[in-house]
Amino acid sequence: MAGVGFHLQKILQKNTYLGIAQAYIYSALLSAGPWLLSIIGIALISIVLKDIVTPKENELFRVIVVYTYMGTLILTGPFQLATTRYLADRLYVDDPQSLLPSFHFVGAVLFILGGGSSFLFYIITGLSISLSLAGALLFQTIALTWVGMIYLSAARDYIAIVKSFFIGYAISVAAAYWGGIVWGLDGMLWGFGFGMTVLALFLAIRTAREFPTTHGADKEVLKYWYNKPWLILCGFSYNTGIWIDKVYYWIDNNVSAGPFLATTDYDTCMYYAYISIVPTMALFLIRIETSFYQKYSEYYRGLESGFSWNQLTKAKEQMNDALKLSILRMLKFQGAITLICILLAPKIMEITGLNPGLATMFRISLIAAFMQALLMVQIIIILYFDWQKLAAGITTLFLFCNAILTPMTINLGFIYTGFGYLLACLIPVVVGMFYMEYKLKRLDYNVFAGQQVQS
Repeated sequence: MAGVGFHLQKILQKNTYLGIAQAYIYSALLSAGPWLLSIIGIALISIVLKDIVTPKENELFRVIVVYTYMGTLILTGPFQLATTRYLADRLYVDDPQSLLPSFHFVGAVLFILGGGSSFLFYIITGLSISLSLAGALLFQTIALTWVGMIYLSAARDYIAIVKSFFIGYAISVAAAYWGGIVWGLDGMLWGFGFGMTVLALFLAIRTAREFPTTHGADKEVLKYWYNKPWLILCGFSYNTGIWIDKVYYWIDNNVSAGPFLATTDYDTCMYYAYISIVPTMALFLIRIETSFYQKYSEYYRGLESGFSWNQLTKAKEQMNDALKLSILRMLKFQGAITLICILLAPKIMEITGLNPGLATMFRISLIAAFMQALLMVQIIIILYFDWQKLAAGITTLFLFCNAILTPMTINLGFIYTGFGYLLACLIPVVVGMFYMEYKLKRLDYNVFAGQQVQS
């Protein structure tokens, strides 16, 4: 995403208030657009249709959409990082014509896996044929959206990406509203799926224009899935870890929406808490990642061009300083936002219509979201250095901690709701910091021992 960040910085160089606002809005949407707009879209649909469909239908619609996002992230998670590595390697050797064929192959694999598994799941749980087909359509198109975002991370026309998301979700809300009026729950789900289909098509068209080719579907990316097991594990562990605590609370809540376990107050608090980290993700994309990447690339260019030992040492020190400064900026910026939200929690409860009794839960969720943002940035930095085993270890630790600590804190009572997830994010962050410090000190040795520099 550093490439997108550099393009956005050009807007900042206009040095106008409008340019600054545009750059950060684009950055926020590119880094957090899919789930942010999905939260807003689902909320809008639920609000406008609350007097048209029954509360049970409204709740079932929300649950199906939430299950879909969970399922698509867990399904695509194992493939995302290995595919991203393939994309980066192809661009590095100036072979952009390989990207679109691999996009077709990855999309076809996930289309078949996602469509078949989701339809079977919905049929088994007892939904009608119509709802099962609509659920499968939604599952497929959202999975393709995640794939499209991988390939468009290197796109230059970021405005087209932002427009695609706005148009897609606007159509989803409008179509779900109209469908709900005419056909009830079935219409809502088909309408929402239609809008997501439009979004997926827009992203696919944008990818085809960005990376034109005359080649057909190419399964070369399959080798990366086989040869990058640590990236596969990393993607699976991280995405599964994000959701496993929610599943625990669904089970503990024991409230059903049709054949499914319903979402809880904990989910709602976490979703609002996630919104609090959007400014930091925008800052990371447009400022933090790009400043670190400049020093990172200078160091590795020095290795390739034969810098002296003193020059390499200086370049590494500058890279480390840039990394520490970037993390410090993020801690200060997100720390301030989280603190403000914690202090204003009762007011936020009032504005959003949440139960004031959830203020403590919301405060814990805010801190947990802060820790998750740190974890995500840490993993990105680790993968810059290609420390795949460390990334897999950190994310697996995250999954393991969440799987163990969440049920433990559930048993401690309501006041500790969300505390298990907070600790599950905090522990791998601390462990990862120690390992990163150790590996950075030995970076020169590991680079030369790994024979990454050729004489």
